[in-house]
Amino acid sequence: MVNKRMKSLVDRYKARQGVPRIGAEYQPAIQAVKGEAPSLGRCARIFVPRYDRAIHTLSASETAAVTVAAAHPRIRDILEQRCLPPLLDINPIALYPEMRGHRLPGLPGTLAVAEQCGLLAFHPSLLDDDGDELSHVPLPLVGDILLILRDQEGLYGVNWTIKLDESGFLERQNRRPLRRQSLVSQQKAEARLRIETECYAQAGIPTRRITGITFDKVFVANLRMCMAWLSRPTRLTLVSQNEMIRYYRRIIDTKYTPLDLLEELMHRFDCSRQDCLTVFYQAVWYRQLQVNLFRAVLFDAPMQSAKEEWYVKYSQFFSRSGK
Repeated sequence: MVNKRMKSLVDRYKARQGVPRIGAEYQPAIQAVKGEAPSLGRCARIFVPRYDRAIHTLSASETAAVTVAAAHPRIRDILEQRCLPPLLDINPIALYPEMRGHRLPGLPGTLAVAEQCGLLAFHPSLLDDDGDELSHVPLPLVGDILLILRDQEGLYGVNWTIKLDESGFLERQNRRPLRRQSLVSQQKAEARLRIETECYAQAGIPTRRITGITFDKVFVANLRMCMAWLSRPTRLTLVSQNEMIRYYRRIIDTKYTPLDLLEELMHRFDCSRQDCLTVFYQAVWYRQLQVNLFRAVLFDAPMQSAKEEWYVKYSQFFSRSGK
């Protein structure tokens, strides 16, 4: 019997991802809306100005991960809830204009990978009625986040698979506590992860495991606070903004707080309180103010300089190497 719900799901995936899209035109296979997201209480739509679109996350762990990824200085694009092709397909890096002319290995397709790994029995499929007879149609696997980054060699991809904790990688969609997981369910989860990892690996894209504790909670909270100010306009010129940032920079590692400068800055630049806060939090986000993000960054608290930049501390999660 044809599963109408699954067929509808496949049709939706094709409508959104049947034509390759990137940047502002990208459409995730699963959106953070009722009827699609597994839990509306944990999903989110995060607007990032540089992409001119909302990024859809389906869990608190994904939201934290996207917040961190969006702040990375080498980030080029974030492709969330992206379908892995069942059949041979183009390398997603090849979709970007700056990579035209580069020879890149394609994605082999999850079906070929499953067969290579002896996991074909675990590849999901849909029983479809094409009008003549029933047939099994392969269902695309949907990844969590595919990062597109840039370094001196050009663009490269890093696949993030995200769970609440490590036990989540042993359970399909992290549905049950570890003690209630069945052997079959664990086998399916392990097979799915192996297929996903190997499919991307053959295209030169490493996979990193991310959990709810991968990134420091205070660090993530600071980034989320800064992110909330990214879309706020300021009437200050770029020259005035840079000058204001120099004022903030002078009080790092002192007893003074940004709030202590507020009246002077408002008078000097003939601006509002919101202008001063906007410049401050955007400067922290873009690392024009290199403050320690592993302690609370508050407008009314002294700032401490960063001993090591966060993207150096977490560099293994953004590296193009397979290690």
